[in-house]
Amino acid sequence: MKTSLAIVFVVAIFIVGNYVTTDDVMSQQIDETFNNINAVEVNGSFMNVEVESHDADNVHLWGELTTKKAGDDSKILYEVKGGTLSVWVEKDNKMFQNISGHLKLEVPKYIRVKVNNSSGSITARNLKNDKLGLTSSSGSIHAEGLQGKMNVSASSGSISLSGIEGELDVTTSSGSIKVYDAEGNISARSSSGSQVFEDIEGKIRTNASSGSLRFNSVEGKISAVTSSGSIRVTDFEGALNLTSSSGSQSGQNVQLKADSEFHSVSGSITMNLDNNADDFTFDLRATSGSLKAFGSSGSKTLKTGDGVIMVRGSSSSGSQRYN
Repeated sequence: MKTSLAIVFVVAIFIVGNYVTTDDVMSQQIDETFNNINAVEVNGSFMNVEVESHDADNVHLWGELTTKKAGDDSKILYEVKGGTLSVWVEKDNKMFQNISGHLKLEVPKYIRVKVNNSSGSITARNLKNDKLGLTSSSGSIHAEGLQGKMNVSASSGSISLSGIEGELDVTTSSGSIKVYDAEGNISARSSSGSQVFEDIEGKIRTNASSGSLRFNSVEGKISAVTSSGSIRVTDFEGALNLTSSSGSQSGQNVQLKADSEFHSVSGSITMNLDNNADDFTFDLRATSGSLKAFGSSGSKTLKTGDGVIMVRGSSSSGSQRYN
């Protein structure tokens, strides 16, 4: 019993790999396999990080780091503690901008994974767990085949996700967000960049400070806010709550299943609805702009219909049209 406890709490820190040196370049390579690992944490710098599942029970780590200046002491390190494999780059602070590299990890499908990378891309494939975190401070993130509870963020770089199942929280400060083929609730935020959601089943709640929002083939509920950019919805079924400060709102092949709201400060609202007119009750208001709903029209206010689905719309500068 004492022996097994000692093994659990042993900390092993390794500097591993073969080193190849030229006049100006030193390359470190590592190729290691680990057993009895239940979590992986990666902190990369100036390198691309790739994580994907495999059928084995072990974790396979391959890495390469290249320094472009002689005397650069940057290196890849790893530590095993209590079932968690931690991998990171120790940078020579005087020369860290002269390094580049690649980390690739093959892991069991259900292992917990957390990747934090700076100045490099992240790629993740076929991971299934309730604690998946992917963060990049300067670089793109691409992931596919993820399942569980996911947190994906980039401070400067695009994010592209496909084949997602579960709860997703995705954020980017400067870069686009694209989510395809997803089932589950999605929360998204972007400061500067467009957002695209396609083939989604579930609730989407998103906010964009500057950038357009596009929704195609979505079933569920969309709550979207954009400060500067247009909103376009096509082939949709469910409930909508759309707000835009500067930009138009448009919809094509939209079937509303529950009460919905549309608000625009500066920009028109045009929704081509697949419902019958008698499905709706409209309560529309406009400071400046015409109002039309299935043949009825007004200038400042328009209240019409007695259907079970309530549609509320408001616009400060721009027309509204629902048909």
